[in-house]
Amino acid sequence: MTWELALRAVIKALVLSPGLFVVLLLLAVLAWRSFLGRFMAVFTAALLYLASTGFGAGWLARGLETYPPLDPAQMPNDVEALVVLMAGRQTAAREYGDADTISRLSMDRLAYAVALHRRTGLPLILSGGRAGAEGPPLAELGRETLERLFGLEPLAIEAESATTWENAQRLGELLDGLGLARVVVVTHAWHMPRAMLSLEGAGVNAVAAPTYFISGTDHEPQWRDWLPSAGHLADTSYLLHEYLGGWWYREFGG
Repeated sequence: MTWELALRAVIKALVLSPGLFVVLLLLAVLAWRSFLGRFMAVFTAALLYLASTGFGAGWLARGLETYPPLDPAQMPNDVEALVVLMAGRQTAAREYGDADTISRLSMDRLAYAVALHRRTGLPLILSGGRAGAEGPPLAELGRETLERLFGLEPLAIEAESATTWENAQRLGELLDGLGLARVVVVTHAWHMPRAMLSLEGAGVNAVAAPTYFISGTDHEPQWRDWLPSAGHLADTSYLLHEYLGGWWYREFGG
């Protein structure tokens, strides 16, 4: 892992949940004798509660999930392939003989891309490298999953990128080499703005096909939305990561 990736990992661990709440609570303990310290403790507890609820996660998601679901029946006629942006791995999975496999996030995207493939017949392209990890690139793991679970072979894979920005840059080169002018890009709904920003910056003509929406169509909160859960806290972490990543890309590029 390069020092840039290591630094990014440390920063993300400290500014995203749950690391953010751990840092705030430690600061509150250090300043406990003062009014500020006690206020920080109560404030952090309130933030942690909201971040763990469907209401809090949904509220954050609405600022990111700005691309609507794609209707395959209304897909532009000049689209030539489906591009899947892979996302994370499960390292040394015991049930697969201690071999690496794709993460749940990658499976979310891959499964939806397969569903679109079944309806449109468009070929699949997988994008994702090692991102500082040992073992096969994500795109190669995705290829293995496609073959094992769905009996499909991708048209091509891009296996050198470590970030969303690099996904876009490498895909631009790959698509030019394949002679493909316009593609559909599949990723999570909350990741789509950063993905499209990166693709546009790389000159890739892409149609958004988001999956796994956190925000619902009904914005009226239900009683269940106020119950804390680990799943909502994980969603909040992804969302905060996207807000931070989107700001970084707009200000500094990749």
